[in-house]
Amino acid sequence: MNYLLDTHIALWLIQNHEKLNKEAKSILLNPQNKIWFSVVNIWEMSIKHKKGDAQKEIIEPNLFYQSLLERNYKQLDINAYHTLAVKDLPLIHKDPFDRMLIAQAMSENLILMTADEKIEQYPNLNLYMI
Repeated sequence: MNYLLDTHIALWLIQNHEKLNKEAKSILLNPQNKIWFSVVNIWEMSIKHKKGDAQKEIIEPNLFYQSLLERNYKQLDINAYHTLAVKDLPLIHKDPFDRMLIAQAMSENLILMTADEKIEQYPNLNLYMI
């Protein structure tokens, strides 16, 4: 299976956070699954890190990126097709990072792994909810 990580899922994995359940960990650690992270994840973490919001779970962006690469996860870049797909999404979620991840997952036929309940409202999205 092919999974695309929402930023918080990637962060929880790196931090071995209790919010990441056994089933999700099993999926993420199974070498038969292809796990993708988006440059959107790195971009979002960079902004959160710069803000220094102590209430948010954050990690230094270079460390975040290297941790994903060390797990042999695949990097998904943003292309014009992805950005054009955003215009066709219903305005359910206002977060531009999440909207791009949704567009990428739909465009690339990936299963988006998330705990964000708003994302469940998008039709025709392959989704794995934690």
